[in-house]
Amino acid sequence: MRKKPEKDDEELGIESYHIKRQQAVERAMEKVRGAMPEPWKSFSQNDMESMNVILGEVWAHSGRAQWDAIVFSKMTLATAVKLVRLGDRVTHGELPPRSSYEKASALLADLK
Repeated sequence: MRKKPEKDDEELGIESYHIKRQQAVERAMEKVRGAMPEPWKSFSQNDMESMNVILGEVWAHSGRAQWDAIVFSKMTLATAVKLVRLGDRVTHGELPPRSSYEKASALLADLK
């Protein structure tokens, strides 16, 4: 039986980064869902994946203090829909991640 090669520090760091990113996005989405439980039910799985993508970009490009200052529970349906559209554009390669971060950050700036 062959032994699995051990992960090096870089691989562990990358894995840890992705886990932290996903956990932060999941917590943010829970807050959004809590803020608008009825409208949230109308979001499709694709919509949720798109929001996951765009919030992941915001988390990745912002500083922790900037991310932590966002009050996701104040999000409106209009803002959520705009974020989903941005996430769709990133997913389909129509908008580079850095540009999407800037646009999403402008939308989220009102949630402080």
